[in-house]
Amino acid sequence: MEHISTAAVLLLAAKLHVLGNWGLFLATVESLMVMTTVAVFVHECLYLSACWPTRPLVYSSLALSVFPVSF
Repeated sequence: MEHISTAAVLLLAAKLHVLGNWGLFLATVESLMVMTTVAVFVHECLYLSACWPTRPLVYSSLALSVFPVSF
C-alpha cells in the first residue's frame, strides 16, 4: 500500500511539473466545469423525478444526458 501512494504522489508531481502553473489552472477550471455540468444534470433529473410521470421522465433524462456531449 505504501508503494502505491508513493507512486501516486510521484505521478502527480510529474504532472504538475509538465503542466506548469497555467496548465494546472486550466485543468482545475475544466474539472470545475465538468463537475458543474454533472451537478446540473443530477439536479434536473431529481427535479423531474419528483414532478413527472415515469415515461416523460425517462425521455427527458435521456435528452438531458445527450446535451453535454452534443456540442
